[in-house]
Amino acid sequence: MSRRNGKKTRRQFTPEEKATILRRHLVDKVPVSDLCDEYAIQPTLFYLWQRQAFEHLGAALQDGRTQRGVAQAGAAERARVAALEAKLAKKDAVIAEVSEEYLALKKGAWGALTDRWVPPDLRDAVVDFVRTFSARTAQSVRWVLAQLGVAPAQYYRWAARYGRTNSPNGPVPRDH
Repeated sequence: MSRRNGKKTRRQFTPEEKATILRRHLVDKVPVSDLCDEYAIQPTLFYLWQRQAFEHLGAALQDGRTQRGVAQAGAAERARVAALEAKLAKKDAVIAEVSEEYLALKKGAWGALTDRWVPPDLRDAVVDFVRTFSARTAQSVRWVLAQLGVAPAQYYRWAARYGRTNSPNGPVPRDH
């Protein structure tokens, strides 16, 4: 370390200088003690540089084929992620569209689906909607039914009677 204005300054070795010192020891077989005296460095610093060089030796010895393989695998992974993101965006768009449709039906035409008696046309419309919504959004039927406020048992009874008119044991209510 040299002194400047009474303060010590640290010497900085460039990577090329470090490589030259290491090469002289490994190739030319110059003893470590001679190198340390010549460059005025501590042996621990020399061995630190040597350890760092050996740790990064794998990266220096990689051939182009390995790097191309890694790059191709990365490109394939990026393509897969892009495809999944596109699929997710499409699913989000479908969910938004069908949710708007559902809200319009629930507010307007359907009314309360918890009544004791529901007309067959409305019952079939609900069954159609649940099947379509579940298929287009990949949501479970139970989730859709929970959103509609329809009990699963009631829905499955409606699905079993799909397309048929009610034939109860008692009198059928009249339209007013």
